[in-house]
Amino acid sequence: FMNFKRAIAGITTNQLLFIEPSMHELLALSNTLLLCTSQHSPLCIDTFTEDLLDNLNKDLLTKCMDFKVDISDDACIKLARIIDNLAKNDAEIELLMLGKSLCPLGRSLRKAIVDSMRHLPLIAIKNKQTIGECELFTVHFDPILTSLYSEPDRKVLLHWSNVMSDENGEIRPDATISKLQQRDFGSSLGYGQIKIARPTIDNLALCHDLCWKQCTIDANSLEAALTFQVHGLRITFFLTRLRHDGIYVMQELSQFTFPRSLEEIAYLKLQNTMESNKASYSSQNSTGGATFVSLKNMRTLLILTDTFCADLFVTLTHSWQLKRLPTHPSIYSLIDSTKNRHRFRALRFD
Repeated sequence: FMNFKRAIAGITTNQLLFIEPSMHELLALSNTLLLCTSQHSPLCIDTFTEDLLDNLNKDLLTKCMDFKVDISDDACIKLARIIDNLAKNDAEIELLMLGKSLCPLGRSLRKAIVDSMRHLPLIAIKNKQTIGECELFTVHFDPILTSLYSEPDRKVLLHWSNVMSDENGEIRPDATISKLQQRDFGSSLGYGQIKIARPTIDNLALCHDLCWKQCTIDANSLEAALTFQVHGLRITFFLTRLRHDGIYVMQELSQFTFPRSLEEIAYLKLQNTMESNKASYSSQNSTGGATFVSLKNMRTLLILTDTFCADLFVTLTHSWQLKRLPTHPSIYSLIDSTKNRHRFRALRFD
């Protein structure tokens, strides 16, 4: 990693970096190693090799995520059948009854689906570009994410504030996961950023959203922080963790397509269900398709929620706090501000 940083320092002495192909390099200057399976910059591959990066990513994911967390085949099929076969009001009642037989994580997932059913249109809006940012998070994302990541009993709230964060005056996150301190918002456990779908992907803006993910760890002395990035109906989850002396590791956990309408939540076909039962979680899974309620999607959401509950409430000991290094003080001064949609980009946003 130090060799990687030295190579980047040599490049930036006489030229600016294009952000689209250089996300790994820019984050490395802030002591962050970005790991996304099969999404590495050329310099990153030359320094580490692609096999080493993918194996390291896989190994670290097994340490931070409990892949034993699961939902039974029977519960998932019942969930899908209730949604598919009943009218919305009847389905809500049946889902409430189903919650009695589920574990706490499963009940949070059931609540997410019920809340989503109350907001989504029956049929999908044809033109995605007509969906504004406010509608995107209030209708499509907030019902699911709030049910999974807001925990009133632990004084944790996901809120859509779009105000400057306390950790960094330059950051205006669309969503913040905050600890409550009596009647005030306290320290942050994570952030979320939203970009609406456009005919042409704004790679520059999407890359900028990833440049400040470690700030909440530094400011709140946390071991890890969860962040999510929304682009249209796609959402990508990241976990950033302080692992070694001054080295943060930022990993892509999963990527989803959230439902556009009630008909996309669960359209049950026996063959699709049987295929879903055979699917296993993958660090590079790209979920979606016609049915949101599938065994693969439900299991992945449970694992992500469990990871949040297990990892994001751990504060660093004094010895680990001494190992933290600050974010690069002038990271944005190293970025070329020009935009070109034809540039190579190492990360996927579609």
